[in-house]
Amino acid sequence: MSQKGADFIWQTATNPQESATFSTFILGLASTILIHLGEGENPETIQLPLARQCLDFLGILHDKTQGNLTTEESRLLCQILTDLRLLFVHVQQKQKPQSPIPPL
Repeated sequence: MSQKGADFIWQTATNPQESATFSTFILGLASTILIHLGEGENPETIQLPLARQCLDFLGILHDKTQGNLTTEESRLLCQILTDLRLLFVHVQQKQKPQSPIPPL
């Protein structure tokens, strides 16, 4: 996820002026995932199991709301889900210890 995308999620999810809608609910879950992936104020606290669980929640919402969302809501949910899954894989790969190259 680009920094621009993460900034959009943070700004939208933490705006107290915003009324509670399905989109703000999704953005709230997305901001939680960003925190668990180390994108918050304390980037050293990466919690992959919690990030995976929240991603699973978003996936369930995606599956269970098929055909019941507006075009904008559906697009937002799909885009956030895709971006956060890619970020999860990226962070997960960085967390794995690098195996040393075997000597020749």
